[in-house]
Amino acid sequence: MSITVSTKTYALDSYTTPDRAKYVGPANTASVKDVVYMSRVAPKKTKDFDGVVRAAEKTVKSVVINNITRDLIAETFFSYPVGTPAGDVTALRVDHTSLLSAAPTQLLVDKAQINH
Repeated sequence: MSITVSTKTYALDSYTTPDRAKYVGPANTASVKDVVYMSRVAPKKTKDFDGVVRAAEKTVKSVVINNITRDLIAETFFSYPVGTPAGDVTALRVDHTSLLSAAPTQLLVDKAQINH
């Protein structure tokens, strides 16, 4: 299986555990990272609560600064109670996707500024 991010295709590389998959992108080499991780944590049920679903995506890319390779990292994490209506989960994901493209997020990420 592969996933497409923008115009890049990431190929399934490995399952480091049954709950974590690693996908490698076109720029990935032994010394350059171009990786997407997808992971999940199973809900932990208690006697009076069905638990919380957790899902995460992480992108890691290499950049060279002053001749030293460093990592650029972006993570998105979702958490919601078991039994949440699917439409509410979808709305959360869609709204968050929009937030990532919004001007305040661009200012925060690109310049580390928060407008008050």
